[in-house]
Amino acid sequence: MKLILIISFIFTLTGCVGMPKSSQELQEKSNTRHQFVVNKGLEAVENSYDKFFNKCYYNLSHSKTYLNHARVGVDQAFDKLKDGNHIKYSIYFGTSPKSKKYALDVDLLKVADSNSVKVELVAATGMWKRHFPNY
Repeated sequence: MKLILIISFIFTLTGCVGMPKSSQELQEKSNTRHQFVVNKGLEAVENSYDKFFNKCYYNLSHSKTYLNHARVGVDQAFDKLKDGNHIKYSIYFGTSPKSKKYALDVDLLKVADSNSVKVELVAATGMWKRHFPNY
């Protein structure tokens, strides 16, 4: 029984250590990618992603709930960067800068001269592939 627990602990630890520590590292090292085009405006697509991420992943303001001086709540959150016609969401685990491990990046880019948005998904592991649509 002890051997099973030790082996499980080692696999869990090595899985966490291998996760990217920054969004840039995720972009450079990941081979799990998917792109598609959405025939809606950037604002409509942004609102859909905002609604989903706020519901499922929260942000740091929601994850800081304290109970008797201990932080209670999820250890997953997201960052959103907006620059003109480009919006980037970064999903990570861990709530302090030193413990962040990035799992998923979502880039929204308005396609020039059209009312479409190119969506690029970059994931840290292959487990996300089953959620990527098959086009």
